[in-house]
Amino acid sequence: MVIKKHDNHDQLSMDDFESEVETAENGNAVGPEQTDGVAGAEKVIHSKKRSEPTRVQWEALFDIAKRIRAIEPWSFMWDMDFITLLLPGTDQPLYCSVLGNAGLCYGINIYRGDSALSALMCMIENDNEFSTVYNEQDCLMLSFGDREELTAKDRALLKELDLRFRGRHEWIYFRTMDPGYVPWYIDSNHADVLIQALQNIYMAIICLMENKLSVDFEKGQTLVRFYSETDDMWCNAIGKLPVTSEDDRTLVITNDGLIADIKKLKRSKIKLEFDVTCFPVNVCENRGDRPSIPLFLLLADKTSGIIIDQKTVGNNERVESAVLDMLIRHFMSYGRPLSINIRDKRTGMYIEDLCNRIDVKLIMGKEMPAINETIRYLTKAMSR
Repeated sequence: MVIKKHDNHDQLSMDDFESEVETAENGNAVGPEQTDGVAGAEKVIHSKKRSEPTRVQWEALFDIAKRIRAIEPWSFMWDMDFITLLLPGTDQPLYCSVLGNAGLCYGINIYRGDSALSALMCMIENDNEFSTVYNEQDCLMLSFGDREELTAKDRALLKELDLRFRGRHEWIYFRTMDPGYVPWYIDSNHADVLIQALQNIYMAIICLMENKLSVDFEKGQTLVRFYSETDDMWCNAIGKLPVTSEDDRTLVITNDGLIADIKKLKRSKIKLEFDVTCFPVNVCENRGDRPSIPLFLLLADKTSGIIIDQKTVGNNERVESAVLDMLIRHFMSYGRPLSINIRDKRTGMYIEDLCNRIDVKLIMGKEMPAINETIRYLTKAMSR
């Protein structure tokens, strides 16, 4: 089997900028040659190696965070008004969203690349209690929260740095969100990226506040900030956000013999429900490790409401293999079903080709009472 991907994402490039450019003069933003004592800030977006941020990094982070908090960018920016950063030495843009205009969460989310932006848009389009898209978010977070949102580790850090905050939406903390895991503490590599990103976000916000560029966010424009090696300075320009769409990959089974064997099976009267969702609790293999959010496969008899099969898929397992294994084992034991109900295209990508080739009706977007009730029950039971 193979996965075919039709990619509709438009990569942002310098050609997307309009002619209106505002230069960041007087060294007001960090450049490739100056990172406030933090080495390599322009080089790292993701890294598997983990080391705690240094005191110098923490001081730089809290300093720029307080400067951003002071100008309250959410007073005139919405969370879909994106600032796009093209940092030197990286091959993916950072898409930066200012939170707070709705009066709920305050802070800045920095989405790492086109796929991260696409996952965000998909989460907005598929906002429901059973969606798995939250599990795929990929961003760095600066949050201005309340005291009770901080952990003991956060409070110990503030004490070490001799920092004090009072009031709602005033307590500063940082997190990283990575696909398949709960939000977690940042490491030194994350701190490098955050320092340079937040310093440049601050300057981009100042540009907007001073009306140096007129960005029409509602029409899909973005303020793009980049470093010009030719001019040796940071520049602001108007660009277009890349067009994002739902994941349109399709899992294709290349084993024609297997398809032929399944098509020979008798047709049963069973109507199925199938879902790829998130396991209702976080999983931590070893104490102190970062908890993961594994995917959960559920197969149910739509008529009786009975769960026929279930499986937790770890971060190191191939989801597509687990999906096909579960369904094909059921087909071999009970025959081809009349139909399979699924929640959305994200589940359909795994089984659409299979169902089409073995003549099983695939029903998308309809109610799945058996699976929905099971997820609600498990979530309630495991939250006690």
